[in-house]
Amino acid sequence: PSAMSTAATFRKLALALGGAVESAHMGHPDFRAGGRIFASLSPDEATGTVKLTPEQQQAMLAAEPRSFRPASGAWGRSGWTIALLAATPRPVLATVLELAHENVTSQPARKSTGQKKTAAGKPRKAAKAVGKKTRPIKLTNSAQTRRATGSPAEGKPGPQGG
Repeated sequence: PSAMSTAATFRKLALALGGAVESAHMGHPDFRAGGRIFASLSPDEATGTVKLTPEQQQAMLAAEPRSFRPASGAWGRSGWTIALLAATPRPVLATVLELAHENVTSQPARKSTGQKKTAAGKPRKAAKAVGKKTRPIKLTNSAQTRRATGSPAEGKPGPQGG
């Protein structure tokens, strides 16, 4: 079995992704790319939250039920997923962070000027993504996760220095 994850592992994996920076909101660390949050750590750093699509979320809940649960309410229904770090193998955590990062970097970068506005200067209503393509995942256990992501077996450094 693979080593389980910690907040330090979560932070290291998140910050290794292209253009990722650590910031904070509502009293806890978050990780952003292109101005968009793709992951965050709970204030006690026992759990991490990642921005998956609802389909990716369902695949991860089925593949690793001890590691993941949906965030509460509308956040969870939209794909935000909580990882119990002490129960999440490092290769699985790396996979969900990569997916979350891809999910936000595949969207246009957010401007730091605040709310989007129409040409008339009025606040724009949020548009729903139509036909957005996301990377499918089909995993049933940690061994398949390692094979699917090309992650090495436990104890061996991966392509990014493990």
